[in-house]
This record gives sequence, structure tokens and C-alpha cells, in this order.
Amino acid sequence: MGLQKRNVLIIENDAIIALDIKKRFEDIGFNVIGISPSFCDMLKNLRMYKNVDLILVDANLADFSNCLDLAEKVYKCVKTPLILLSTRIDEFIQGKSKQYESVRVIEKPFKMEELISTAENIMQMTN
Repeated sequence: MGLQKRNVLIIENDAIIALDIKKRFEDIGFNVIGISPSFCDMLKNLRMYKNVDLILVDANLADFSNCLDLAEKVYKCVKTPLILLSTRIDEFIQGKSKQYESVRVIEKPFKMEELISTAENIMQMTN
């Protein structure tokens, strides 16, 4: 899709979803540098994940009850664009996420095309 190879980290506790996202992103030229089952696991291994250009996060992970909390913690830790995948999105969450230029929220279930398009758009904004 015209993008240089970008490094993506997936934080998703459902292995089937994580592997599907990984395959689809690699098919269009992204480099998936890791899949982590939890935010805490990702933080423990953060040194392994150098040069991360985009983080995809399941906002319904067991180690966080509030997806905005999650977005803020990830963004403050790594200052990397991220996409939150959540089953619950209301106006407050949408409004709050807009406080961060490089944070997007996508509602589950999502179409893979929507996720890919959002990833491409956020990557172009942060070039």
C-alpha cells in the first residue's frame, strides 16, 4: 500500500485474533515484531520491542479495566501511535481518545479492512 516497512506490536490475549492480524498486516508489508498476551507482559519485554512504529491493543485485556487508562499508560510509556480494539466505545471514550493525536479506537468486532485503513492513516500522519 505504498508504505515503507513499519514495525507493529500486537497486544492481544486471543491467539487466533493476534495471528490473523499478524498475517494480514505482514501480507500488506508491515513487520510484526511481536505479539504479547498482556500489557504487563509487553512492559516487561519493552526492551525487546525497539523501533515500534504502531501498537495494536486489545482494550479488553484482563490487566486493565478501563481502555482509556490503557491508552494513556501505553502512550506515556512508549510515545508510539496506537490503535485500541474495544467491544465498548461510547462518546466519552471517543472524545477522550481524540486528545491524543496518534490514538485511535476501533470497535470489535471490526472488519480487517477498517483496521488496516486506520493503521495506514495513523502511520501517514506520524511520518
